[in-house]
Amino acid sequence: MPTNCKCETPPFHFLDFDQEVVGEERYGAEVFLEKCAVCGRTWLKYLVEEPHYSRSGRWWRVPVQSDQIAIISAETARAFIERQPWCFVGGSYFDSTGHLVRAPIKIV
Repeated sequence: MPTNCKCETPPFHFLDFDQEVVGEERYGAEVFLEKCAVCGRTWLKYLVEEPHYSRSGRWWRVPVQSDQIAIISAETARAFIERQPWCFVGGSYFDSTGHLVRAPIKIV
């Protein structure tokens, strides 16, 4: 569960993270590993943007343990996130700069 680092308290700011592109998966989502510049915690971010639909931008962010990083790929990210007990979601689709959701997590 979230504690008290800024990487665990919405709203999130991109300058607070070092970002590594994992890739794009078959549904068109962009997948990133983001490392907090303050505490060093790694997060998996799954971002969907459909420019032809207004208010379609949405993202999911879950913490990733160091031993899990090796199994993360663009194609495994969606299932990995949906198996977690909680995550942050946000974007124009959710009308949110970020909020906590608990399982079951369903990426839409």
